[in-house]
Amino acid sequence: MRLLLIAPLFSAVSYGAQATNSSISICPPATKPANASDAIPATFPGYAFEESSFVYYAGNKTNSNRISQNLIRAVSQKTKTRPVIRVGGTSLDRATYDPNLSDPIYNPDPNSGIPTHLKIGPSFFDLFANFPEAKYVIDIPMYHDNLSNSILFAASANKRIGASNIYAWEIGNEPDNYGNTGADWNEKQFSEKWGNWSKAISKALNASLDSQTYQAVALSSQTGVTGTPGGDADSWKIGEIFKQGGMEQYKERMKTVSMHYYQIKANETSDLQADLMNHDEVIKGTAFIKTALQNLATIGVDVPIVLGEVGNTLCNGSSGVNLEGVLGSALWQVDLSLYTMFLGVHGISMQSGTKFPFALWHPQYSNTAGAVLPAFYAQIFAAEFIGSHGNVTVANIDLGQPHLSAYAAYEGANLARLAIINLELWDGRHESQEKRHSKQMLLHVPAGTDSVTVKRLTSPAGGMARSSNQITWGGMQWTYENEGRGENVSTGAERLTVKDGTVHIAVNASEAAMVFF
Repeated sequence: MRLLLIAPLFSAVSYGAQATNSSISICPPATKPANASDAIPATFPGYAFEESSFVYYAGNKTNSNRISQNLIRAVSQKTKTRPVIRVGGTSLDRATYDPNLSDPIYNPDPNSGIPTHLKIGPSFFDLFANFPEAKYVIDIPMYHDNLSNSILFAASANKRIGASNIYAWEIGNEPDNYGNTGADWNEKQFSEKWGNWSKAISKALNASLDSQTYQAVALSSQTGVTGTPGGDADSWKIGEIFKQGGMEQYKERMKTVSMHYYQIKANETSDLQADLMNHDEVIKGTAFIKTALQNLATIGVDVPIVLGEVGNTLCNGSSGVNLEGVLGSALWQVDLSLYTMFLGVHGISMQSGTKFPFALWHPQYSNTAGAVLPAFYAQIFAAEFIGSHGNVTVANIDLGQPHLSAYAAYEGANLARLAIINLELWDGRHESQEKRHSKQMLLHVPAGTDSVTVKRLTSPAGGMARSSNQITWGGMQWTYENEGRGENVSTGAERLTVKDGTVHIAVNASEAAMVFF
């Protein structure tokens, strides 16, 4: 964790980016700049499944969900690592473990997107074996304050999933929201309870208290308070939880500290271009994450921060504008992923559930057909940006525009890839907009580079593309009909020749490009 570079970490840096009459000139440093991020974990592109939905995403012991397996494998093959999957959230935190339940799960309210009275049986944990390459973050219920039942839950999960397959335990979910029930509840009370519970659970699991067993806090995005992440002055803050609340004393028990992130709370005035496809809004929304990183560094808590649950919107009540489940929101996801890499976040778990339109994909369940959704393409884009080198760092290239962003990836000391994201919304309908715009980029490349390769995340339907068979990444598509296996459907990588140390690249509106050096 960068302690000495924390000040420049939070300054956007322009490496010679400037507009000319006909193009924007980008001059990324050929070698890693001083304020580039720490090494990005290969597990950065992670997954979060809502509890009651997990049975559909995983399948059962005799009929695993091959589509889910193939999609997760497609991403992890880019980074050559075991994926991290979080199973939990509000539905699990308010669930009860029933050791006598024969079914994996009992949901008395199957029509609810986030059910609050689930019962979980021992066989639920057998489903985790359907992703044998994964490691898991397991949410342990705390909301109902039944420690003995939660210990039974954890012991059963540990036995059936296997300790070697558990990445971390997470006690509770969004505890800052517990006070919404009217209870007297604050950061200090939470920290004391977390300390007592983690001690008792570790003892039951025969785990050492200094074994970095837990993903701590799971702070809510607080987007519902003000409409943007971070809440207001009265909202819980990571710094206050650790310093004033006393959570700092338990840092040896922690593998990671988790915060949740939802870009906006949507309403009838929400707008895809203004609220999601907008780099300035990503910078504004992540301000409370930057503050959390600063605060932990200041008080000497050297525990990485992850975004343990991420989606683009809460309560999509927009009128006539589809904010979720379109290519435009996937481009927002790309921008958020790469920007938070630069900030120093160690992972993002994208939230998925059967009733969440921002999910990476939907499994087939009941009478509902399965579908690969646009957000999946953002996940595989982020994975390919990281790659499999093992020592990849990221720098932000400040282009000074709300609808255009760029990031450089370095392998060791050397420039390896550049991502350019054109967030201008184009909806694919010529009668409602002008012909599709593009940004002309003049890229200055490292000395000795003769050519570069370019791959694109794009769609002829523009930012409003909803169907996976309308979208391609590097000419590849992943669809439910093809069981989540990637297939080439169009021209893939482009090879461009460098002339006089530069190369011209056009990036269309509602498109992202990745340049490989």
